[in-house]
Amino acid sequence: MKRISCMAIALVAALLLVPATNAAVPIYDFESGAQGWFSFGTPTTDSGNELGGSAGTLLGRYHTGDFDLGGWGMGDASPTGVDLSSYTGLSIDMYYDVPPDLQGAQVPFNGTWETELMIAIGYAEWSTSFPLTNSYDTYSVDFVDLTPNYYANIAPYFGGLPNLNDPGLKIQLITRSSIGTGTGRLHYDQISGIVPEPASLALLGLGAFALIQRRR
Repeated sequence: MKRISCMAIALVAALLLVPATNAAVPIYDFESGAQGWFSFGTPTTDSGNELGGSAGTLLGRYHTGDFDLGGWGMGDASPTGVDLSSYTGLSIDMYYDVPPDLQGAQVPFNGTWETELMIAIGYAEWSTSFPLTNSYDTYSVDFVDLTPNYYANIAPYFGGLPNLNDPGLKIQLITRSSIGTGTGRLHYDQISGIVPEPASLALLGLGAFALIQRRR
């Protein structure tokens, strides 16, 4: 009995040293088209689905912007009413480039490309910003680490997160005109919800094992 208890304590301690892992559950993969996403903003010159998504998938989405046109920037948004209550955060695959069809025809983008990933209800936004590279990378954030804007810091939110199943909730990507000049293209795909996978299942299994051993 004592040996089993010591073994259980040792195994629990070992499990606590193992970091929790996260699973990404696709919400939008664009394999069936736009899936309700749309693009907007003054710099917009073109947007839509494209061949060659991330992780070897067939389709992704793109948004081309000429930041010399002025305006606040360009945005991409999901349909409203997305239910994020089962998740603790979001992940997305993104990159930017000046593709061959723009080279020579447009002034190429010059600056540091950053795109904000956010959840929003009306003017209230909770966001984080990612500097992008020229190849697909996965960017992720926990909801608790998002930064509220002015409208999310006043009633009814007072800086807290909204209900993640609010019928007005949507996911947005915002690229500000202040990041640079010229024309570039944002590519994005695989917008997923993050589901933590802690060692709790392993601990339950350990408890069951200890009970079985005790009955013997």
